[in-house]
Amino acid sequence: MHQDVTAVLQQILDGHDASSLESYTLDFNEESSKASETEMTVRDAAICFANADGGTIVLGIKVKNAGPARVD
Repeated sequence: MHQDVTAVLQQILDGHDASSLESYTLDFNEESSKASETEMTVRDAAICFANADGGTIVLGIKVKNAGPARVD
């Protein structure tokens, strides 16, 4: 069963560590300044999910910031 992404994003806005909320079906990624690096990151996550039970990739989450500053 996939997690409720909206609820998890709210937890991040509330200050929870994004990496602790990731799971086998939910992956957070930060955009790179280079489009090719972002594409590679998303592609790798998609391949992992395709080889499992599927999942959700959320792009635009900054792991190093706290609260609302994490969401790009």
